[in-house]
Amino acid sequence: MKVGGLPRGLYHYAADNHRLELLSRNATSRDLMAFLGNQWWYRPAAALMLMTAVFPRNQWKYRDSAAYRTVMLDAGHVCQTFCLVATWLGLAPFCTMAFDQILVERKLRVDGVKE
Repeated sequence: MKVGGLPRGLYHYAADNHRLELLSRNATSRDLMAFLGNQWWYRPAAALMLMTAVFPRNQWKYRDSAAYRTVMLDAGHVCQTFCLVATWLGLAPFCTMAFDQILVERKLRVDGVKE
C-alpha cells in the first residue's frame, strides 16, 4: 500500500526465488478495507500481509489429518514471528482472521481448496 521504494500494488512473495511478483497495480486503502471485511480501523495500514498455504506440498509427508494440523501450527508460528519482528522494527503489527475469504481468494488467484 504505502511502502517506500515499492510501487503500489498487490504482490505475491515467491519463496523459491525470494522476490515479489506483481499481481495487480494500484491497490488502494479501499481494497485493504474490502479484504478485511470493511473494518475501517485498518484503513491507515501501510501494508497488508496475507498468508496462504499449498496443502499438497505438505500432504506428501503426512497422509492424514496431520497434514492440515502441521500447516495450521506453522502458520501460527509464522504469524507470531511476523509480529515479534515487526514490533522490534518499531511497527504496529496486527493479526486477524476477519477477512473476506472469497474476495481475497479471487484477487490472489488461489482456489480456496488446495491453497
